[in-house]
Amino acid sequence: MAARLPLVVLPSWSEAQPPTRLVDAILALPIRFDVLLVDPANGDADRLARERDEVHVLHAPTPDDGYLAAYRWALEQGYTHVLELDPHASPQQLPVLLGEMDGADLVVGSRFAEKSERAAGGWRRALSAGGNRLTQAFLGLATRDCTSGLRCYRSALLECIPWDAIPSREYGLRVSALYYAERMGARVREVPVGWCAHRTPPRAALEAFSYVTRTAFHDRILRRLRPARRTRAGRGWTR
Repeated sequence: MAARLPLVVLPSWSEAQPPTRLVDAILALPIRFDVLLVDPANGDADRLARERDEVHVLHAPTPDDGYLAAYRWALEQGYTHVLELDPHASPQQLPVLLGEMDGADLVVGSRFAEKSERAAGGWRRALSAGGNRLTQAFLGLATRDCTSGLRCYRSALLECIPWDAIPSREYGLRVSALYYAERMGARVREVPVGWCAHRTPPRAALEAFSYVTRTAFHDRILRRLRPARRTRAGRGWTR
């Protein structure tokens, strides 16, 4: 089987940018990518897939179903690198994330890394930074931007995250995936990216907060979750 291109998972529910514009921007990058449009079954995504060999479509009724289904689809298709692109973010960051994967299992595009731009964002940035700091403290994470929608996963890590045991909603899923990655000893790297502001749905924020507090209580107080360890053969991680 020929080596797969890196895959970009792009949800198309958001109206931040039209999917056609984002797909064109991704395919115009100096590095070649495949694109998986996670879509609620509309004609634009299907048309893009018919017109471009690099574009694939996965129909899901809601974004909550879509993210998990996209990761499973990527593993079934044999992709080795899977990137998540928040529709509000710039596709220009994708080669940066991929370029940092040498020696890493997960690269996170961080709005709060040491060299990230701090002038933009205003009160939204301050609110997001505060929420991420609480999450970082509650869960004992080293990563600063726990809810970042710019990520690059190595498939070996994706295979070991217990997706059925974590929240399916966007922000809860991102936090919990990062939490399990760090607990399993995965090599997580943050790279600075520019600020992209968007409104967090209250229900999604509530689910993420509920997950953080519940996990912090069970793990950091009751210590019911055993740290995972990497296998000697280097084939991944065990929990």
